[in-house]
Amino acid sequence: MRATVARRTIAGAAVALALTLSAGACGGGVDKDKLVTKLKTDADFKSLPDSQVKCIADVAVKYGDKSKINDYINGKRNTDDGIGSMSSKDEKKAEAAAKKCVQK
Repeated sequence: MRATVARRTIAGAAVALALTLSAGACGGGVDKDKLVTKLKTDADFKSLPDSQVKCIADVAVKYGDKSKINDYINGKRNTDDGIGSMSSKDEKKAEAAAKKCVQK
């Protein structure tokens, strides 16, 4: 029971991050290794295995606003900042992809 609650909490955090950093793919490139390193410092992601953190980073890069992701990496944004403007179709795709990451 406890593991299920923890898994749901982590899944929620992963989905929130993916949606927070998502707003359409625009801006420059993102250094995925730096994003993974930054995610590992976040309390919501510290306990996740590397494979799950890398998967969440992939989702953020695929669906995210590159400028917002770089701002997150550089400490100018946090995981609680707004999600920007994303179509409901892309939001659903990002949410589904992030959930798959933490259900592995």
